[in-house]
This record gives sequence, C-alpha cells and structure tokens, in this order.
Amino acid sequence: MEPHSLSSSGGTDILVTNVLNNGSWGWAYSAGGTGDDWGTDCVVDSGGTLRTSGTFQDTATFGNGTYVVSNGSNDLFIATSGEDGNWTDVIRAGGSGYETIEGMTMNAGDDILMTGRFSSSFSLGNYTISDLGGDDILLAQIHFGDFNNSTQTQPHEWMWGISAGSSADDYGTDIALGADGSPVSAVNYQFTASFSGAENSSIGNYDFAIWGYSQDIDGDAIT
Repeated sequence: MEPHSLSSSGGTDILVTNVLNNGSWGWAYSAGGTGDDWGTDCVVDSGGTLRTSGTFQDTATFGNGTYVVSNGSNDLFIATSGEDGNWTDVIRAGGSGYETIEGMTMNAGDDILMTGRFSSSFSLGNYTISDLGGDDILLAQIHFGDFNNSTQTQPHEWMWGISAGSSADDYGTDIALGADGSPVSAVNYQFTASFSGAENSSIGNYDFAIWGYSQDIDGDAIT
C-alpha cells in the first residue's frame, strides 16, 4: 500500500484506508491488539466523519492511547475517524460471548443502523439483547452527539436494539433503508426463526431471508 507500511499488533488487525481518484492509496491506519480483530464495514456521515465497525478480542488499541477491552470472547465496536483517517474515538458493547457488527447504514439524521450476530445476552445502553439459542441476529440503532474536544470523547446513545433468530445459528449480513427509513436486513437462519413476531422455517440447513423491521419513526406508538 505504497507509500504506507502497516504492521499488525498480534493476530489479525483492523485496517482503514482510502483510494484517491487516480487509483493511488491516500491515508491508511490500523488498529487492534494481540488477538484477532476484524473490521467489517464503514459509513461516512454528512460531516465527513468515518465510522468503522467490527469485532475485537481482549484489548484493542485505536490510535494513540484510545483502547477498548472485551467482556468475553469478542465484543463489537464502532470506531470514529476524522476526514484524514486518524482514529479519534471508539466504543464497544458485548457480554460473555461473541458479538460483531456485520453491516451498517446511515439515515438522514446520521444515526447508524446495524445488523450482526451475537452468542449470549448483552446490553446496548438501556436495552437487553436476548439470545434465543446458538448465534442470533442483532439489529440496532445508535446516535452520536458532537465530539467534545476538551474531554476527547463523543457522547452516544443506543436508540433501540432487538434480536431475531432460532435455537440454532442465525446471523445478519447486510442492511439498507427502506423507502420509509425503516431497516431492511439480509439474514441467514436455521430451522424456525422468529423475526419481531413473524416466523420463517428453513427448507434446508441455512436459508436466506430479507427482514423488514417496521419502526415507530414519528413516535406516535404506531408502526
């Protein structure tokens, strides 16, 4: 990645980079620790701020002194970079099992909606994400406030979070927004899986589904 040279801190590390209009590499930065850490997706908000998602093991460092520590096997993370790619902040969430974000999208208000997978119950702010057995599908939304230069932190709020799946292994792979702004997720599931009240049964081992989750966008308690 000339002229950049990056070295991993241990196992697999996270990489973010950009490609210029002429096809050359712009900036490039890495993050991680001694375990295996993975970047899975990234989105850019209306102000040019980059958010990168993924999963990490043990302790992972993002930039100079900013780090997160996992609760269990792997925790999910969302890391923030400026327009120049430099890491500025990172948040994590997870429980005693494995959690990862697989796909993200951004709405008109710069909130991030995400899908992924997790293996045991954990909390996103005030919301408990309950596992149904095996690995399950994660669907959630987070809002980031303005960056505080004095404390070098960025406030965030988990707007909501839910799970879906069966007693076997299920996971979300990607996400987009429908015409009304509600999340539409691509998921894989086994056996009979519950999706916010609806049930689907797989024909074989794994089946593929498109899950449209109806939100109460205007706050009138009607979805």
